[in-house]
Amino acid sequence: VNRAAPTFLSAFTVNTKTFGDEPFSLLPFTVGLDNTDGTYHFSSSNSLLVSISGDTATILAYTPSPITITVDIDACGNYAASSTSGTLTVNRGPQTFQAVSPVIKTFDDAAFSLAPYMVGISNSSGSYTFASSNPSAISIGGDGVTATIHAYTPSAVTITESQAAAGNYAAGTKTFLLTVNRGTPTISGLTNLTKTMIDAPFTLSPTSNSNGTFSYVSDNSAIIFMTNSGTTFNMAGSGLANITATITQDTSGNYNTRNYNFTIAVA
Repeated sequence: VNRAAPTFLSAFTVNTKTFGDEPFSLLPFTVGLDNTDGTYHFSSSNSLLVSISGDTATILAYTPSPITITVDIDACGNYAASSTSGTLTVNRGPQTFQAVSPVIKTFDDAAFSLAPYMVGISNSSGSYTFASSNPSAISIGGDGVTATIHAYTPSAVTITESQAAAGNYAAGTKTFLLTVNRGTPTISGLTNLTKTMIDAPFTLSPTSNSNGTFSYVSDNSAIIFMTNSGTTFNMAGSGLANITATITQDTSGNYNTRNYNFTIAVA
C-alpha cells in the first residue's frame, strides 16, 4: 500500500512584511495547512531579497513584486512527501530623519538650493522637493529645490521637505524652519566734504537700496550744526566735524537701520 498524497486544508499565506522587520518564523503560517505530520522545509525564490535558514525568514530588501516561498513536506506515516507555495511581499520601510538645523538667511541673499541642508538627514537616497508655508516671503522654484527670498520674515517660515520613495524606503516628509533676517542697506553718495564759512546751508542726496529716511548728526555744532530735523547742514565755524549719517529701517522692514560716517572740513 503506497502512501497517500497529503490533503491541503488551506492555502499557504504569509502576511505582508515591511523592510526593517525582524527575522520571523514561517511555521505559524503552516498551522492547519495539511493533514500530515511531516516536517516542513522552506525555500525562497529570491534569497537576495528574503533568505531562509531552517524555518526562519530574514528580510534583506524591499520586494518590487511578490516572491515565492516554497514549502516542502516530508513523507510521514500514511502520507507521501509533497509541496506547496505561497507569496511574500515586503513593502518599503519608513524613512528615518535626523533633525534639520534651522536655516538662517538675510534679505538680499541670492537664490539658493535647499538640498545641501538635507545631506545626512535621511536613511533614504530618494530625491527631495520642498514647499514653503509662506511663498510671499520665501518661494520655491519650479525645480522644487531652489528657494528665493522675497522678504524679511518676522517669524520663521516652515519648509516642508518631501522625499521620494527609493530602494528599500517609502516616501516621507519632514519640516524645518527658515528665518530671513533684515538686510544691511547700501549707502552711496556720501564722501568727505570741504566747505567754507560763506557757503550756503546745504543738503545731501545719498542713495540706498532701502527706502528708509536719512538724517545726520554732527559731533561739533560749533563747526557744523544741523537743522530741518537733521537734514540741512549749516556752517558755524572753521575746523573738522565728524558726521554720522543714519538711514532708518525701511517701510517694508526688509532692511535694518545703518550708520555711515564721513567728515566735513570748514575753512
